[in-house]
Amino acid sequence: MNALAAKAEVLKLARLLGVAEKDFAFLESFDPLAIRALREQMTAELYDDGKALLQKVAAATKLTPTSISAVIAEKALGPLLCARVASLLGADKAIDIAKRLPAPFLAEVCLHLDPRRTAGIIRGTPVEQVVAVSKILQAKKEFVTMARFVDALSPEAIKAVINATPDEEPLLRTAVFAENPAVHNELVSYLPRSRLKSLIARATVDAELWSAALSLMSHLNPQWRGELGQLTAELDDATLTRLVEYAQAKKLWGVQLPVIAAIPPAGQRRMLATAAINQPAVLAAIAEAARDNSLAAVIATLRPQMPAAMSAAL
Repeated sequence: MNALAAKAEVLKLARLLGVAEKDFAFLESFDPLAIRALREQMTAELYDDGKALLQKVAAATKLTPTSISAVIAEKALGPLLCARVASLLGADKAIDIAKRLPAPFLAEVCLHLDPRRTAGIIRGTPVEQVVAVSKILQAKKEFVTMARFVDALSPEAIKAVINATPDEEPLLRTAVFAENPAVHNELVSYLPRSRLKSLIARATVDAELWSAALSLMSHLNPQWRGELGQLTAELDDATLTRLVEYAQAKKLWGVQLPVIAAIPPAGQRRMLATAAINQPAVLAAIAEAARDNSLAAVIATLRPQMPAAMSAAL
């Protein structure tokens, strides 16, 4: 799980500083929390840079009629300065200005906005405007940006965005970058079972999406992890084989096995009986991963449902 979390944090840091993710790839071996602390420190530095001048802009904006402020924001300040000034305005004034700005411009502002400093503005933005901006960010594949706003949005806005997103892929790619993983239970609860089933099916099309799905499931409470795990166990044999191949190629056993452990025994037996997971190379990889004490405990809970040969090998 740490590897997936570290990769997500590295990508967020790269986006913040406007550099290629590969330039920071060396950081992926560090603790995700340490990378996040670095990102938060750099965010603070960026926002404090030139703060005195930005405060003057904000003060002038407060004295200007909202309609004129909106024109100045779009035509003169631009997205970056608007994002910096927003946190220095009162929420009511900022929301009134935002209501008059076109969605494409607001989407550009979102790329530079720090949601922790502007949570009141984000929560007060009309739901229909949030949905319009989310569609633009999805089209730009700005899933990291979208994820940063999840904590600040109201439940009504989140539900509206989900309902306006027919494809499950953007939801998966956004969830994996959520700042607060605890919010995953809430996000999943907004999806009917039919969409959860669709989400799992969509996640199986490639290793990257399956990694995102496992990251999501690893943060769920036992009830939701078990439900999504059960939906996984109901997939056809060819798909289950593909999931084993993903886990083997991406070294995902540390997150995939706990998901299997969360489902009822019948589903566990089905997933553990597939020919692909019982290959010698796969069993060796699982045994290697089990050197982690937490995974060893998971394997112990799965042992009663294992085929005899697998149990003996582990």
